[in-house]
Amino acid sequence: MTRAATGIELAHARTGGYPYYGHEAPVRPGDYFALHCARACVLKKTRVSLQAATIETTEGPSRGFVMRSHPFISSMFLVRGLTGLREGPVETWYANARFQRSPGAAPGDPLKGSQRRTIDIGGAPLHVEGRVEQIVDQACAEHGQCERYPRITWTVRFDGTRRTLAVLGGNSNLESPIPIEDFLVWVGDLDGDGKPDMVVRPQELNRGLEMALYLSRDLAPGKPWKPAAAFHFWDPREYVC
Repeated sequence: MTRAATGIELAHARTGGYPYYGHEAPVRPGDYFALHCARACVLKKTRVSLQAATIETTEGPSRGFVMRSHPFISSMFLVRGLTGLREGPVETWYANARFQRSPGAAPGDPLKGSQRRTIDIGGAPLHVEGRVEQIVDQACAEHGQCERYPRITWTVRFDGTRRTLAVLGGNSNLESPIPIEDFLVWVGDLDGDGKPDMVVRPQELNRGLEMALYLSRDLAPGKPWKPAAAFHFWDPREYVC
């Protein structure tokens, strides 16, 4: 699904489309911009459609939708609702080529301890860090005999300010934490203010696809940096548990 409380919508396209089941459309159809990265990253116009279809699920066939983009463009993400977007080059400091080729590929080696990637933003370093720690599930801590589960904290530090992007796990929901190479999708100037925006994958499960868009313009002193939009997909042919 796409959460669009900000009026901005984030989505992803793949060959064959994304199947959803249920009576509510997962995203709104219409015109989007696809961010495609080859030698440089550019925005290209595309159109998202929702076509009614019979969807295979873990409980059998069900009525639903298939989300597709036309024309299909191998892209980092699809976005709309952000003022000033137009076709053409986008200032980019990092683009995950592996993600653009195959976003559903098996993740790399699980994150252990901590990993950091530093990206040069016009001479200023942007640090993205993932840190894993083993903690007791608070839901059963009072019983005294609980398993320890990994909890991962993703943070970003830029221009002297540190922000937490996501805190995941701490219970049995978190699979092997994805490495930083899979967490980072793209860092660039999407809204044209000269500061870094980013798309990341705050995933508790290696399966499916979760993406979140963070805009630099939403940074406020002393307040959390909340995503401007997010996208989530879970293959209905796979069990959740």
